[in-house]
Amino acid sequence: FQKKFGSLTLPLFIALIISYMLKDRIKELMRYYFAHRVGSKYFDNKAKIIHKDTELGWLKEGVDFIEPEKVPVDVMTLRNSSHLTDVESSNVTAEKIILYRKSVHIDREKLQANSEYSFSGINDIIRLNVTNFIKKMDNPTTMMRTLGDDGSIQTVECDRDYYLNLVLQYQYDNTAEFKRFRIDLSRDGIRSIEEVR
Repeated sequence: FQKKFGSLTLPLFIALIISYMLKDRIKELMRYYFAHRVGSKYFDNKAKIIHKDTELGWLKEGVDFIEPEKVPVDVMTLRNSSHLTDVESSNVTAEKIILYRKSVHIDREKLQANSEYSFSGINDIIRLNVTNFIKKMDNPTTMMRTLGDDGSIQTVECDRDYYLNLVLQYQYDNTAEFKRFRIDLSRDGIRSIEEVR
């Protein structure tokens, strides 16, 4: 091979490495383009809703990281509506924001025709797996120095908490409803979930 192609092998090897690197970069740029430019028309996952061999509707889901400037004003207003600690409020722009979109279409007539019971609505359960969030966290507690009642410096054990802000928007036709939850996490798991009004 060396005799046939001579010194061409080194440039060829470098070109192959660069093209492989560019392939991944181009793929990521295309994903970014479709998620941010196409917007609501782009989804990661699509599925049919089927009951008793009858297609009742469909659902579409999409997940992506977005910049703070892309967050709707209503969502950001709700995110900043409560009294936050100085640490939490100062890091709003440094937060990683995940946008999860889910679009569901159900044919009401087909659903009622295929149901044996009367019903007033459908429950849609969203499961959020926080395992990947918590496995790289620091120890759940840390030792802090504080000033005691007698003026002496004391060491106390404090919880180390991380907060996940979850803002949900439910939309049907032109009607939209927002809810915000504040999830308190540590490496041990979820400490509490609080609805912020």
